[in-house]
Order: sequence, then structure tokens, then C-alpha cells
Amino acid sequence: MSIYARVVSVLGRIFLSLIFIATGVSEIFSWEQAEKDLAFALTNWELYTTHAEQVSNFFTSTLAVVPILLITGIVLQLLGGFFLLLSYRIRFAAFLLFLYMLAATLIYQPFWFQEGPALSRSMVFFLNNVAIIGGLFVVLGAGGGVVSLGPVNTKKKDKKDEKSNDDDE
Repeated sequence: MSIYARVVSVLGRIFLSLIFIATGVSEIFSWEQAEKDLAFALTNWELYTTHAEQVSNFFTSTLAVVPILLITGIVLQLLGGFFLLLSYRIRFAAFLLFLYMLAATLIYQPFWFQEGPALSRSMVFFLNNVAIIGGLFVVLGAGGGVVSLGPVNTKKKDKKDEKSNDDDE
């Protein structure tokens, strides 16, 4: 891997991690607002799905556990964000952040229920989140490479090594 590729990879992971760390910290310091935002989003889902009683009931029941959902989201954001920032267990971090982004995108950005200007705005936020998920997929695929604090398998096996390992088993 060239120095250019290493630097760009590290910078990309740093930039990608910042949104999760900043949002997680912000939610801690503005807990009441974050709780209200999540409850509002879940209530909207409840309203959007009134025609499907079981789905609507599911969202009604989630309102009781908003603090637990919020804590889970904050933990995923901060743990994944800091792991990504520090280049530690990068694929694990990207997977945690993917899980968070998938849930957050579906809960907060249901553009398919919107109309008019709200549709356009919500779709843009939805697509921004999809782009972030795409960046996380790149990290999942590439891993940390040489610039990583996590376990890296730098030993390259050739056919002699593979054959000697087969003899040992």
C-alpha cells in the first residue's frame, strides 16, 4: 500500500468517525432533546403505520424504552467512532456503526411517508445516511490495512508455508 493510500485511508476513517463521536457526545449533553427527538420519530412511525395494527403497536411499545434505545445508540456511536478514530478493530467498529446507521436511518428518515418539501428534505437526509453507510462498507471491505492498532495478519504464506502447516496438523 502506497503512502498516499495509507494517508487517505487514515484521513477517511478520521473524518468518518467524527460525525459519530460528535453526535454521541451531543446526545449526552442534550439528553432531553435527544429523548424527545427519538420519541417523536417513533410516534411518527406509529402514526404512519396505523393501518397495520401490529406494526403500530410495536412502535407504541418502543416508546416505553426510549432511554434504553438512546443509550444503545450513544454507546454504538461512541464505541464505533472511537475505535474507527484510533484505527482499532476497524471492521468491528464499522459493523457497529453500520448497525447504528441502519436503525437511525430507518427510524429518523422515513421519506416514503412524506409529501411536498418535507419529502425532498427527508430524502436528502436519507441519502446522506446511505452515503455514510457506503463509506462504512468501504471500511468493512478494506479493513485497517497496515495502519491499524488492531490485529493485522502481515505474514504472507507461500506454498511451502502452507504445505508445512498441513504437515503439522
